[in-house]
Amino acid sequence: MLLNFVRLCVRGIYCGVFRKLFVSVVVTVAALLAAEVALRCCGFKPGKYIYSPWIKEINPDTLRALHGFAADSEGVFKIHPAARLWIDSVIGAECDNRHYTTDRSTLPWQVHEVYSLHYEMLLVIHGLVKNELSTRYHTLKSKVNMSELEKALIAYVQHPVNEDGFRSIAFKPYPGAKKILLLGDSFTWGHSAHNITGSFADCLLARGYAVYNTGISGADPAQYLMIAKRYIPVLKPDVVIVNFYSGNDVIYFDRTPEPYQPLFYATNAGNIISHPQHCYLRSADSAYRFAMACSYIPLRTLFNKLSATTALSTLLWKVLAKSDLLHTNPIGFDEYFERSIALKRKTPTANDVLPQIATLAQSHGARCEFVFIPELLPLRRLSNPAHYRGLSRQIPFLVPQEITPAHYKTEDGHFNEAGHRAYADFLEKIIRGEWKKN
Repeated sequence: MLLNFVRLCVRGIYCGVFRKLFVSVVVTVAALLAAEVALRCCGFKPGKYIYSPWIKEINPDTLRALHGFAADSEGVFKIHPAARLWIDSVIGAECDNRHYTTDRSTLPWQVHEVYSLHYEMLLVIHGLVKNELSTRYHTLKSKVNMSELEKALIAYVQHPVNEDGFRSIAFKPYPGAKKILLLGDSFTWGHSAHNITGSFADCLLARGYAVYNTGISGADPAQYLMIAKRYIPVLKPDVVIVNFYSGNDVIYFDRTPEPYQPLFYATNAGNIISHPQHCYLRSADSAYRFAMACSYIPLRTLFNKLSATTALSTLLWKVLAKSDLLHTNPIGFDEYFERSIALKRKTPTANDVLPQIATLAQSHGARCEFVFIPELLPLRRLSNPAHYRGLSRQIPFLVPQEITPAHYKTEDGHFNEAGHRAYADFLEKIIRGEWKKN
């Protein structure tokens, strides 16, 4: 009896354990299946671990170049002349028509920031947007005797891309005005301002400064140096401001600008960087294929192949890949990666480039300031120069303490409208010599 009782107890315990184990397995499998379905419904594909908002996946055979940006004979990256002429023609044709179309769906989204300039300026011309520059523009329209800078502001609204290929007033002297040369990337261009004329460069222009804005999306320290060499001796600015964005400008390789070699290829698939791993990819097709290859798990090992079978395991692989323990180089580009290794640096290229800009500015009587634009980090934190390995502590960066995470657009990490205004206020203090380093 006792033995049977013990057997029944043991059997009951085992049944309970197995039952619980079975339920746990079923629940876990169901949860994993639900997660897999949810991920796929959200657009996650098995094997694909990088989703760029700037590039869409298309049939490579349908890839074509667009006239958005281009590099000139010295390698300076700027707005394509064909785009400038198109923008001027549309503004000229619709300037007196209050019923112009507001439908931007027909614009090529891949270079929307360029081809939407006509729309942004027509909103200003017809008084449909309110900001510092719009107010200044409509005030000046009724003024009889305007200064050269005031005339330039009027011309800028009607012709937003100057003959040098930048979103700026014309690059010429303006008697009586303090001249400011802005070097920078998409922040300086004016990304995420509600209207492009709400950008910090245009805020300063509206306040009476002759702002030469050379900000171009995708620009880097090599571009800043080339622009400085070309325009500082000619424009002789009073202040040169390098708007150093930590997210893009801290790079650990030397890029040598080459004639007609763009920073990125403007295509119907998006803007595709031409030197993703330090070396140039000489065509839009090769750059696109590289970008797509880097978006998928390389099927080099059995572990990689298994990881690429589900969306859930792909996300796990992406997490593990950050440990540098997995094979992440895309198949077919081994030679390219071998060539790129030789160009890597231990310290950022800014350590060499920025002092050259300062020396050049000082030799032409200009004051040079390096302003550190913080990167919006996870958990809505902001970076500072100490976050970046090897970035020289000898570079006198000015960090805008007034800028907070609330001044950024979370979706793309650029300043929002309030951020552009706050940053313009900060730059104006620097220009006027009123800002004191803590």
